[in-house]
Amino acid sequence: ILGGGEARLLELVEELAGRVPEPFNMVDVAVGEVRTPYAAFVLQECERMNLLLDPIRQSLANCRQGLLGRLTVSEQMDKLLMALDLAEVPHVWAVVAYPSLLSLRPWLEDLIVRHRHLVRWSNDFMLPKSVWISGLFNPMAFLTAVMQVSAQKKHAPLDQMTLQTEVLKRHEYEVGSAPREGAHIHGLYLDGAGWDLVQGHLVPAELQELYHPLPVIHVKAVATDLNCPQDPGAHYHCPVYVTPARGPTYVFTAQLRTKDPVSQWVLAGVAL
Repeated sequence: ILGGGEARLLELVEELAGRVPEPFNMVDVAVGEVRTPYAAFVLQECERMNLLLDPIRQSLANCRQGLLGRLTVSEQMDKLLMALDLAEVPHVWAVVAYPSLLSLRPWLEDLIVRHRHLVRWSNDFMLPKSVWISGLFNPMAFLTAVMQVSAQKKHAPLDQMTLQTEVLKRHEYEVGSAPREGAHIHGLYLDGAGWDLVQGHLVPAELQELYHPLPVIHVKAVATDLNCPQDPGAHYHCPVYVTPARGPTYVFTAQLRTKDPVSQWVLAGVAL
């Protein structure tokens, strides 16, 4: 008979195990693959998801057996159970996952949504109307695919292409289709500033507003010498990070319109 603490942990382990998505069957996924940079990227994302889902499912199964007395509880299992009890993401999961500052339950919810996004995309490998860029394992790899597609169409060297961004006046649910060139992306938040949706430019952040959601961004690849706005002072080159912690999670630089001096946003440390 399990004690109160062990029974509670067993209930938690079984709940989590029941909610963790099934890994992708890579053979079935690859059947519908259309050989494009986007399709190659989706396959890589599915493989990365499997590298995360497999150890999660296996470790939860082992912990269940350990709590039921069918397996000896190892030191690694003990650490994992302790993390779950503290509502933290276990280290053995975090090291094969994407950067995240979420606690256990929000992290699992986020994982489920990410998996659902990949399932839809891998069904036909068609570029979505708008890509949830913050839900990708490797967002830079997706942006590289955007540049590869443009380079192929324009018969230009990839190393002479760069990314150019334009913030649209629409949210993800208002986008009707993928653009002819480049891609729509969403899921980014401004840190240190706000955004005027009507006028389409940066504004000072509202009081007590930590993060301001940005509308859909149209990102496309252009020749390096063409990525120069007619008025450089009208655009703030905003760094984009995976998490609010910034640091080593830098992805790329987006160009955001501004009517105020660029120095204002630099001093405010504005980032996405």
